[in-house]
Amino acid sequence: FRPKGSSVLISFESAYAAKAQGLKGTVEKRYLIYLPESYADSDRFYPTVYLLHQFNSDHTSYRTDHVDVLLDEGVKAGLFDEMIVVIPNSSEESWWRGEWEKMITEELIPLIDSNYRTIRDARFRFTVGCSMGGQGAASVALRNPDLFTGMVSFFGAFSYGGGSRPTRI
Repeated sequence: FRPKGSSVLISFESAYAAKAQGLKGTVEKRYLIYLPESYADSDRFYPTVYLLHQFNSDHTSYRTDHVDVLLDEGVKAGLFDEMIVVIPNSSEESWWRGEWEKMITEELIPLIDSNYRTIRDARFRFTVGCSMGGQGAASVALRNPDLFTGMVSFFGAFSYGGGSRPTRI
């Protein structure tokens, strides 16, 4: 079901991503999903982390960085608990605002919660990101406290993104 140190590439139809790109209808958007090692052999429900990609990049950058292997190693070392990690894709300059934020909050979260054993409670749902994704993680979490109770921003590009900066909430 889940090869060691792996994330699976999946796609869904997104009306918000289409709108963000000036298109009508829906477009196919991809995301990576990391399932913890115990997922296939248990009936346990897991916290969920939405890991947002950086500027001028896409969701596959975290696969290149072997984030799945780092997650496996961190769990084994006892640094953190097992979790489901969702790595959505947006445009390379989305800043995770507007329609891209809605893609996460109104399309992706319900999709993930209905297809995976997530703990469907904001106390167990977080955002994380680097650079543009770090700014997006802060913005998405702060603007949606009913959906997220935690966020981590690595090198958040808080001085960029124009009107999309989280300081302009």
